[in-house]
Amino acid sequence: PNGLSDPYLALKLGRFKVKDRENYVPKNLSPTFGKMFELDGTLPLESELRVQIFDYDLLSGDDLIGETKIDLENRFLSARRGVCGLPKRYYIAGPYSALIPLL
Repeated sequence: PNGLSDPYLALKLGRFKVKDRENYVPKNLSPTFGKMFELDGTLPLESELRVQIFDYDLLSGDDLIGETKIDLENRFLSARRGVCGLPKRYYIAGPYSALIPLL
């Protein structure tokens, strides 16, 4: 082991699951995924979005690095709705490119 991980994203919303295993980031402890996923859900039935990060392993089972759960209903009903926490401008190159959000 080299102390580095090969992280990739997994998402779950209701019955919909996305496991982006084929797009793992090799040998990286601080990855920027820069991905967008679209999942269909119905509020309030499917309001919990689970975001997991796994370590890709070729020979053994993948290890869970961490996870978070986002209450989409709470975010949707908040005063700022779906724009809360999103920047007004995105950078794909230059010194600010690392600031691209996870989702």
